[in-house]
Amino acid sequence: MMDVKERLDSYCEQTNYKLLARLPIIVHLNGRNFNKVTSLLNKPFCQLLSTCFQLTLEKTCNEIEGCVFGYSFNDEFLFVIRNDQNKETNPWFDNKIQKINSAITSLITYTFFNNINNVGLDILGDPVFNCHIFTVPNITELVIILFINKIKIL
Repeated sequence: MMDVKERLDSYCEQTNYKLLARLPIIVHLNGRNFNKVTSLLNKPFCQLLSTCFQLTLEKTCNEIEGCVFGYSFNDEFLFVIRNDQNKETNPWFDNKIQKINSAITSLITYTFFNNINNVGLDILGDPVFNCHIFTVPNITELVIILFINKIKIL
């Protein structure tokens, strides 16, 4: 009979999915309900909000192991992670989707919220982001997805 810890570990392992190894990873985050959250800000452009996105992008790029590209537009962030630079490269969080997702989503939300407070923006509600993570088969496909489609994903 398994004890509670063993059962918990067993249940957790059943959903501990990993991304395919040695492939480029795309992480796409989108702000939830940002029309409402930013409704008090100047339209169509708010320099302070843009600054918050830029500072958040820079911080997150520096925190993500293997990040080679970061981009933000409107209420979205996009990152490209490479873990195939050489044979000794270890994937960030061992390519475990749930760990990557929770780490990046938490980091983005926390950093963005702090930046909003630091610049003194008045928003409605809390900025929350959702995240999608996936691999692409090769660099050529990555370039096609990012640049031919003008970096518009999902």
